Amino acid sequence: MVTKEQLDEYIKAYQEGHSLISDAEYDQLLEEYVKEHGESSRPFTRNQQSDSVNDVVGTLPKVYGVKVPMRDNQSIYTDWERKRCQSRKLVMVQPKLDGCSIAFDCQTKRFFTRGDYDNGESEDVTELFEHFTDGLFQMLRDEHHPNAQSIKFEAIMPVELYEQHFMNKYKRPRDVVSAMITSRNTEIAKIVTLFPLRIYSNKQQYILRTFMMNHCYFTWSDNFDGIQTFIDKLLEDHACIHSGDFSYECDGVVVSCAQQVQAIMEKSDNPMIDPRDVQMIKTFQTDPTKEVAIKILNNIEETHIRNIEWQFGRSGRITPVAIVDPVKFGTITVTNIGLSTFERVSSMNLRYNDTVRVVYNIVPYLLDSRHDGDLPIPIPDKCPICGYKIDLHSMKQVRCTNPECRGRKLGAIIRYAEKMKMFGVSEGILTKLFDMGLIYNISDLYKLTRDQISAIEGFGYKSAENIINSIQSASTNVPATRFLGAIPCKDVSAKTWHTIVTSVYGEGNPESSNDIHRLLHKPKPDEFLEKMLWYTNGIGTATLANINEGIRNNWNTIYDLMEYVSFKRPSVRSGIVCLTGTRDKRVIQILEQHHFQVTDSMSKHCNALIIPHDGFESKKTNMAVINHIPMYTVDDVLTGKFPK
Repeated sequence: MVTKEQLDEYIKAYQEGHSLISDAEYDQLLEEYVKEHGESSRPFTRNQQSDSVNDVVGTLPKVYGVKVPMRDNQSIYTDWERKRCQSRKLVMVQPKLDGCSIAFDCQTKRFFTRGDYDNGESEDVTELFEHFTDGLFQMLRDEHHPNAQSIKFEAIMPVELYEQHFMNKYKRPRDVVSAMITSRNTEIAKIVTLFPLRIYSNKQQYILRTFMMNHCYFTWSDNFDGIQTFIDKLLEDHACIHSGDFSYECDGVVVSCAQQVQAIMEKSDNPMIDPRDVQMIKTFQTDPTKEVAIKILNNIEETHIRNIEWQFGRSGRITPVAIVDPVKFGTITVTNIGLSTFERVSSMNLRYNDTVRVVYNIVPYLLDSRHDGDLPIPIPDKCPICGYKIDLHSMKQVRCTNPECRGRKLGAIIRYAEKMKMFGVSEGILTKLFDMGLIYNISDLYKLTRDQISAIEGFGYKSAENIINSIQSASTNVPATRFLGAIPCKDVSAKTWHTIVTSVYGEGNPESSNDIHRLLHKPKPDEFLEKMLWYTNGIGTATLANINEGIRNNWNTIYDLMEYVSFKRPSVRSGIVCLTGTRDKRVIQILEQHHFQVTDSMSKHCNALIIPHDGFESKKTNMAVINHIPMYTVDDVLTGKFPK
């Protein structure tokens, strides 16, 4: 599971110019974080620049691949096109430059970063780019947009200058630009290129004609092969475009649907201009709801597959892992590649010594095989831990169903300790305790003594005491949903339990913890399941079945645990407060002290909207007016005018 601390660590390193992971990797982790915690958790706002700048530098949705995903369960362009376009559209495909987004506010003549880094606030970086200002308004006149509100740029370092001056200090050209922005290095800024990509005029987005005619491709939205060919040509050129004497790195392409196209002799509100006539296009207005970035990868390597190992997971799930000859991606050497499911192994028809293509995107991924190897690699029909026969009817998730399997027993204990946040009680420690026969079920954790642990070689009395204290502290005053998420129910998460508990008891009901504890301390699980499982909205039937099976199979353990685990009494929520244009930590602290739920997502259910100052306007303030939601300034909160 991705944590906010991990994202903060990656962003901090990125800002300092030594990225720990690639943009594609960060994007994927961010989407996983948002999927786990909800859209309102997305760690950025934009509050330092005008609305026109906000709109023009908005982050695009991303897909991975045109017709084939780069990894399992990733979205692809063909799905996006079918859902978003619905009918054939004229589109422009442009290289997605691998730099830093910068916006120019034509009204204030200031440059800003995109507001999704560090504390979420856009930063004024005019001092770095003010030498570009003089030519911008002439450019707007040339582009037939003299009254534009803002311009979006990509600040990017030419590959040639990077290799000449910065290669020994920074991993890639993008990192030089990031460090230059962070350190406000005006000397480096002089050799950075600002590529103008979008013009925002009269609440509409336009693509610059000079860029689109030199570097872009026009086609129909459903010409998947044509888009893939454009991407392939980029990859053949090392994912670079060329302008003048310099080359610039790309990490994807952007597909923009035309909303209105003005040609030299015609104007059409429903553009059906033939892509072969694009030389006639004068202006290209995009539909901002129909733009998507397709990520591309330039790091594909070949190797040979030697074997497949069958890895046993903590919930009893068995996962295939390909063992390959060592293959390097930069400083990383890959020898093991997860294959996710039995079904994937079967469909790929892998053979010993096959030549395979591997891509590295967060984790290594096996793209395909030449099938030039020897004998087929067999799929096992028994658990690798206990030898129990496994069910292969559903090859997407194959598990050992033997309730006494030692692998399942140990896995359940390790997972419980992790989910309950028993810090310092590591997998290695638990495995040793399990192998010594000191623990066999989850409840055995609470029966451990200091003397038992300290008697084991490598453990002293102090370390034994730390283990006991960690187990006890992690089980005292714990949220009930955290405990339920730690119970082996085929990985049903605490978030799912939160949805169920909130639906049964309401948000933050202080009586919920006592009632749940009472229901879990009964001889049979029927009353607990009857109360919890009546709610099905948003919870799939498979998840409900997993909960029912998991609770019933583990009821004796749960009943025993109630002697050692106490639940935290939730605070009564005063309501929901949305923030716009500010992330003032003092304001958030005051609101949370008054038990308000603080969010960035505006809805009619919000009780108030906090704005930076009187007169501030945004889409959220418009929504607040429509829904009669009161608005308060930051000063109102700090001076006690809200909450009263």
